[in-house]
Amino acid sequence: MDSTLAQHVWNWKPQTSLEAIWTQIAGHAEKNPHWLKATAG
Repeated sequence: MDSTLAQHVWNWKPQTSLEAIWTQIAGHAEKNPHWLKATAG
């Protein structure tokens, strides 16, 4: 989740903060408690 190299090489910065991503994942996990089981092999 470290975008430092992309920032240096391409002058790129993420539009969504890491905190916002974690919040989205947590919200999804609350609404879909078995979502990780669906992806496990």
